[in-house]
Amino acid sequence: AAGAEARYGGDNELLIRVENQAAAPREGAIYIKETLAGFLCDTIGVNYCGLWGDVALRAYGEATVEELFALPDLPGERVLLRARLRNDGPTRRELALNARVREGDAVRGTSAAALSLEPGEARELELPLALPGYRPWTPAEPQLYLAELDILDGGALLERQRVRFGMRSVAAVGNRLLVNGRPTFLCGFINWMMDYRTLAPKPNPERVRREIRDLRAEGFNAVKFCLVTPPEEVLDAFDELGMYAYIEYPVWNPELTPAFYRRAYAQLPELIRKDRNHPCVVMSDFNCEMHAYSPEMEALMRFAVTEGRRIAPNRLYLDNSSCGVERFGDFWATHPYEQLNQFARAARAWEEMRLQQGVKPLVFGEYADTDALRDTERVRRENGGQDPWWWARFGTPDPVRELKKQGFSAGEIRRLTDQSALNAAQCK
Repeated sequence: AAGAEARYGGDNELLIRVENQAAAPREGAIYIKETLAGFLCDTIGVNYCGLWGDVALRAYGEATVEELFALPDLPGERVLLRARLRNDGPTRRELALNARVREGDAVRGTSAAALSLEPGEARELELPLALPGYRPWTPAEPQLYLAELDILDGGALLERQRVRFGMRSVAAVGNRLLVNGRPTFLCGFINWMMDYRTLAPKPNPERVRREIRDLRAEGFNAVKFCLVTPPEEVLDAFDELGMYAYIEYPVWNPELTPAFYRRAYAQLPELIRKDRNHPCVVMSDFNCEMHAYSPEMEALMRFAVTEGRRIAPNRLYLDNSSCGVERFGDFWATHPYEQLNQFARAARAWEEMRLQQGVKPLVFGEYADTDALRDTERVRRENGGQDPWWWARFGTPDPVRELKKQGFSAGEIRRLTDQSALNAAQCK
């Protein structure tokens, strides 16, 4: 909060620090390995630091809503609207709170409360909103509702906050994943949100929707966001079109310094809060492929899972998606990268090993990394007749050109390309 530094009604200057995260460590810099930068900036070496997300300076009154969370209670046919309010003014405020839940233009439920806040005080409260005969959020019917909260003082409206939500539950019962009480099998697709055309994980909204429709048409019902936090508009599209999301927050091979831990303890709860009102998000983890924990890392992972369950109890949690250590969480995850003819054996072996450690649902957080021959002539046409810049940057050969050099005919190359796509479909 800017507080007294902001000029209400006047011009304000917002200064943003931008670091070259591809640069070598230097005095006074923010080193990428001491941040929650994830996988791509570090391993792939593509530098998308900069101002690629939305940044804003919002003015609010002395009494304001700091947080708003709609927690579905399906057995009770209601939603619990949890709010955190703060009084930044010099005097005590006697506030009236009016809440409602809407389905389109119709008001489906209301609730009211009174709250007294001393100067500088912040408090949390919960308003139950009845929602009899609700329609649950499912991929087949992604029903969404809108919760509104008004803050009034002496009958005058000080602030109105809105949050969209869906009536959806998720639970791990034995080795089954239950969504809305029904056994659910996830068939998912990995997404690092890497697009060489834009670099930053800020995709075109219409392209996101097209990709969701394409994935659904191919039989997928989930996407794992691997070591990246998707922007709000991406999760909005998942909510609206009916696609499950598994978010892996970006702790990847960090330098375990005090600066890293300071940032992780501060930022992981913020990331959980950012995503918690989206019914599409059914599970999360906080680390990837770490094979052993230091005492400090184990404490951080315990904190992350515990805070996740407290802040957003409407999803499942795991500390570390890997073939290595997993101490905490509601499910198991592993990464069985195997050739297709060995996949069934590997899957059975991992199932047996993990279930010996405890009966939980087993998720293959990563698998089936299968190369496919693409129509590179089409790629070139869509790039103005030129090779994409990233082919040269990463030394990517054009497989069609290579096959032509080896004497393959156009028909043979087409058959190989089609067979390659069938192999990838068989892995799926």
